Amino acid sequence: MAEAMKQTVGSMLKGIERYNPDNLPTLERYVEVQSRENSYDLEANLAVLKLYQFNPLSFNIDITCQILLKALTNLPHTDFILCKCLLYDKQKKSKEI
Repeated sequence: MAEAMKQTVGSMLKGIERYNPDNLPTLERYVEVQSRENSYDLEANLAVLKLYQFNPLSFNIDITCQILLKALTNLPHTDFILCKCLLYDKQKKSKEI
């Protein structure tokens, strides 16, 4: 399932479609698939966080936590820092993160 979804998400992330808020539910499902199937797609995860920046009312704390945890698993690479930089201070200070 992850491979088919990866191809779908890959086409969504090309060009201006990357910033289409209608793609957010699919991208969020892809984050959940990554968690279940132990895969990792930094580009897709960064796109989710960027969409949360543009659409703060769509912010999902559970998805954000999953993205941050997946980024931590890729240490010593700087993925966690990249993801964290896309969060607003208010979101970083949330007691749930």
